[in-house]
Amino acid sequence: PDGRGGLAFIGQYPNAYTLFVFAVSCVVGAVVAQQFLNSDLQPETYGMLMTCWLLIVLALFAWPLQAFRKPLTRLKEQTLLACSVQATRYHRAAERELLGRNIDAAEDADSSAASAIPDPSKTFEAVNKLSTSVFSRAALLPVSAAALLPLLAAGATQLPFKELLKVVKRLLLF
Repeated sequence: PDGRGGLAFIGQYPNAYTLFVFAVSCVVGAVVAQQFLNSDLQPETYGMLMTCWLLIVLALFAWPLQAFRKPLTRLKEQTLLACSVQATRYHRAAERELLGRNIDAAEDADSSAASAIPDPSKTFEAVNKLSTSVFSRAALLPVSAAALLPLLAAGATQLPFKELLKVVKRLLLF
């Protein structure tokens, strides 16, 4: 039902570390502000620093969730294969009921009626929509904001606020 094999709740774990990320980002922001005040940091470097910091924070939270990718991919592939086999049986039985025989078969190996074989179409559609990644952008947004807000405050000491908001908005809408 959650589109992630019942594991979507695991993708919410980064939110538990939002305050920790904010605290560490405050330290990074203080260093950045100090560098701005000493005129050691250029505005171009500041944008790259924000991007790198955000990527580091997101990688720390997204990487462990990749452990679920392989089992979910295997589950999806095996279920799609099983549904395909079932769909073939179902449609061949429907063809036999409609035409009296299977047109392209040398012999009718399975003489089951179409009503005796369940239609796997709904299951196939649901499994096809299954995401093999358990994290979502919505779960990473609070952590991203916590990582960037202290850096935004540091940049506001020397750069126009309007430009800073454009950069932060672009980074948060990745």
